[in-house]
Amino acid sequence: YKPPHILVNQGYTKFAYVDFPVVFQSAIQGIHGRTEDKSLTMLLTALLASPVAQYFLIHSGSSWLIEREKILEIEILQLPFFLPDDHPNPSQANCIKNRINTIFSELLINVKNSIFSRVETIDRAKEVISEMIFEYYEIDEYERILIEDTCKLWIPSATPGRNTPISKIPALR
Repeated sequence: YKPPHILVNQGYTKFAYVDFPVVFQSAIQGIHGRTEDKSLTMLLTALLASPVAQYFLIHSGSSWLIEREKILEIEILQLPFFLPDDHPNPSQANCIKNRINTIFSELLINVKNSIFSRVETIDRAKEVISEMIFEYYEIDEYERILIEDTCKLWIPSATPGRNTPISKIPALR
């Protein structure tokens, strides 16, 4: 498939913005953007990988936390995503979009050039981008506590593996 592209696994644990042609199997879902919408595709990728999207999908998904970690494509498409120009403060939203785009562009270069610190580089970028998504959606401190509690406590506790020790289940700790 032609870029720009967003790839999301059905378990909703891995996300990628792709700026090159890719082929993938049915366990991966893709959202294709137009070339002229590359910056919006990066913004949408940031949203999909954020705790804000996880929180929404936990409460609206058909099987996540109940049966298995699986998010259907139709559920992803129901995620509230508004364009920066439709934001209550369009200049602030465009500024956030541009900052996210800069981070993605730098990340693409850094990941290609540094095989050994790839995971750390991506994790740092995800933290910064998540903060920007909270800002983009104007999430206040109380909403943020609820979102983070859901993502850090309840998601890992809901469907532990059969051999997961009790000490590794956050809600039981």
